[in-house]
Amino acid sequence: MPVPIPSSSLSKKEVLEMLLARLDNISDESVPPELIPKLEELRKELWLATCMPFSKVDESVVVRVGITSPPVFLTLSEEKRGEFEAAGKAIVTDFTVQHIPVARSIFPQATYRAREPIIGAILLNLCLAMSPMPFNDTQRLLLNYDFPIEETTFKTDSGTHSFSGTAEYLLINVQPGQFSVDFWMAYPTMSLGYATPNNMPATPIIIGTKQDGLLDAVPRATITVASFCKRYGLSTLRGCITSGEQWMFFVYRGPDGSRVPPLKGQLYLESEIICLGDDLKNLPLVLGS
Repeated sequence: MPVPIPSSSLSKKEVLEMLLARLDNISDESVPPELIPKLEELRKELWLATCMPFSKVDESVVVRVGITSPPVFLTLSEEKRGEFEAAGKAIVTDFTVQHIPVARSIFPQATYRAREPIIGAILLNLCLAMSPMPFNDTQRLLLNYDFPIEETTFKTDSGTHSFSGTAEYLLINVQPGQFSVDFWMAYPTMSLGYATPNNMPATPIIIGTKQDGLLDAVPRATITVASFCKRYGLSTLRGCITSGEQWMFFVYRGPDGSRVPPLKGQLYLESEIICLGDDLKNLPLVLGS
């Protein structure tokens, strides 16, 4: 049965819908050879038009993009653990120690909102410890919530893949000689866009999860940091995955910063899952890491 030629008044989407509805009745022999290059261009455009949100990423997507991660459950050496704990004890504040039990008593641990005041208290502690006192206009550790990462495309052997979304928490270490603190606070996306890899401030990314399944969040964290690095020209980026009660730290190395093959990017889990503990015994370890 011949396929009717669609009217020129139809939109591109309507033409595609008509063709898709008749695919079963079209044989390979009936497709003109000169049409193949056009179909290939259309295939590439459709790949680019499909942008996956970070929240939908799973391990199969990470594999297709060509990013790998090492075996999990890495353990900190006693030496490193001691260094991190000492660094954390030096900056932990009474506010954080007092705030977390209050947050636990108000929010049931199983709820999504329970993690936010705990993460907020720990990150506030870190920002205060890493910023000069009193605050000045040229140097400060800033915390950005839901930092947008615009659509980023990866071209791999398996095709073209695009992703977009937000990083729940992004730390920006503003230093003298860069934009003013007020400018960073008002226009964080623009400020990072103007920065070059050589003067890019330290920008750890913190990925929050709704429950204590931190390992389930590794694929999403991988694509999030890979997209951020590609967009801003970075070869390495540190970060962590947390539920508030549990924390796991990582470093991402892209094509220019990988220590071992493959050179398409690799996520290194640099700690085991660290639990704060009922008595907050591991709070210094989290802060120091």
